[in-house]
Amino acid sequence: MLVITFFMLFSHGELLPHEKQHFSELKTSTNGVEFIKKHEGFSAVPYECLASVVAIGYGSTTYENGKPVLLSDPPITKKTANILLMKNIRKYEKWVKKLVKTNINQNQLDALVSLTYNIGIGNIKKSQLLKLVNSDPNDPEIRHEFLKWRKASGKVVRGLEMRRQEEAELYFKPIY
Repeated sequence: MLVITFFMLFSHGELLPHEKQHFSELKTSTNGVEFIKKHEGFSAVPYECLASVVAIGYGSTTYENGKPVLLSDPPITKKTANILLMKNIRKYEKWVKKLVKTNINQNQLDALVSLTYNIGIGNIKKSQLLKLVNSDPNDPEIRHEFLKWRKASGKVVRGLEMRRQEEAELYFKPIY
């Protein structure tokens, strides 16, 4: 009983430091999913994003069957949008976990999945941000690298600038 009381008093129901999960075991958290949803926004109808890509739901560019979204497609429900969102998040999460060679924490994973969801796998693969994460995941320069991804079609976009600032804040937010 004393051990349980100690655990509840000092861990606040969270894992104790020696029980933290290894990066390879992490999944995008509920907070990470909500973060992406907030920044992508929901659209039941297809739309052309700032990068001239057609998307639907929470920024999905393809359907479950891999078919690309077309502007002429019918609207979808939030339920369908959530299914597409989670399929995409798992895809980008898999790539982040494949590309990152260091042990990062939950907030860092969530921020990197959000960034990759938005800029794509090809861009994250060749980014200086990924190089820094793989060299030292706590390098303060990583914050500046997030902020470099604030343009669409060559122009700075205020919404992307705000998203990158929030991703950088999430990335460096301590885990207690």
